[in-house]
Amino acid sequence: MFWLILILERRLIWASLVFLLLLVLEVWMFNAISNFLLIGFLLQIFLIFIVFQDELKYFFRSPALVKKQDYTSVAQAIKDFLSYAVKEGLEGILVFKRKHSLESFVKAGKAIKAKVDPLLLAQFFARSSAFKGKAIIIEGRDIKAVDCVLSGRAGPKYLSEKQRAGLALSQTLDALIVVFEKGVVEIFLEGQRVKVTPERVEAILKTAVGKKKIRLK
Repeated sequence: MFWLILILERRLIWASLVFLLLLVLEVWMFNAISNFLLIGFLLQIFLIFIVFQDELKYFFRSPALVKKQDYTSVAQAIKDFLSYAVKEGLEGILVFKRKHSLESFVKAGKAIKAKVDPLLLAQFFARSSAFKGKAIIIEGRDIKAVDCVLSGRAGPKYLSEKQRAGLALSQTLDALIVVFEKGVVEIFLEGQRVKVTPERVEAILKTAVGKKKIRLK
C-alpha cells in the first residue's frame, strides 16, 4: 500500500487521501484490523513522515495557513488620518498586507516597527517630510516600513503615478492599497479601483478581516 502512495504526486494532502482510501479497502478486505495490520499502519505513518518531510514543510508554509492580518483595532486610526490627509491635501500610499508577503517592499524602503497612529502617519506624509508621497507598509497593528517606492509606471495615461502604482500592485499581489492625493481617497484591490471616503476605508478594514473577497462598494 505504501509504495502505491509513492508513485502519486508528491503532495501531502493527496497522499493522505489515497492512504486513507487504501486503508479502508484493507480493513474491508480483512474485515478486522489484526495486530499485523496495526503494526503495518504505524509503520506506514512513520514512513510517510520521513518520505514526505519536504511536503510537510511546504504544507505548513502554505499561504492558506498564514495568520490573516487583523485591522479592526487600527481601522479608526486609519480613518482619522485619511480624514486629515484629505483636509490638508496630503499625498501618499498605504499598503495593507493580506495573503502575500510584502517583504521585498519592506527591504526596499526603510524598515521600522511602530504602532499605527494617525499623528505618526501625519508626520510621515507631511509636506516637510522626507517620506512624503511615498508608500507605507502596514501589517496588522504595525507600520513595517516607510519611504517605499512601488513600481507601476505602465497603465492608463489618465491615472497619476500613484494610481498606476496602486493598480499595478493590486494586479500582482493580494494586498489592499489605499491611495490618497488631491483630496481624493481610492482603494485598489485585485485590479479594481474604487473612490471611497475615509469612513468607507474604516468599514472595510473592520469587516473584511479574513475574507477572500472584499466588496469595495
